[in-house]
Amino acid sequence: MNIRSLAIFAGCAVVFFPAAFAQQPPVTSATEHLAVQEATAPIAPTDPNAPATPPKTNKINDALSKLSPAKAQLFDTVMRKNIDANRSKQQQLRGLYLDIRNNFISPTFNKEDFLVKSKQARDLQNELRASLDSDLAEIASQYTQEERQIIFNALPARYTRDMIEKNN
Repeated sequence: MNIRSLAIFAGCAVVFFPAAFAQQPPVTSATEHLAVQEATAPIAPTDPNAPATPPKTNKINDALSKLSPAKAQLFDTVMRKNIDANRSKQQQLRGLYLDIRNNFISPTFNKEDFLVKSKQARDLQNELRASLDSDLAEIASQYTQEERQIIFNALPARYTRDMIEKNN
């Protein structure tokens, strides 16, 4: 499981930043959105002598490699179950983000629609976060303190930033 997958299933979805979408044309569907992304993606080098890109490593896989195989398998199993159980909510959330974005950058802005869809998105995010919290609690209850620390350090910052002690 990679960190991007963890972020997607976590429901800690990207916070809506209108400025990030301001330069993009309106998109009417998720399929069209993917087509636009593919069309504008940078072209990979075709030079056969170009150095190979090293495989990506991520914090979760690194953390899981420090655990026993049984504990790593437990984490993977529970998280995959969470992803499968929340797949439709994630798709619904992506659709809401698309609607919010299109409304925000359209020639006529609909304030009521924006507020309603934003609230729906936040409610879905809260549901997804609660689901993740429940599954992480299930995992943590079966880990030692050292194992919990390893996993905690590998979680995305958006999940742990409110739990980290601040020295300000």
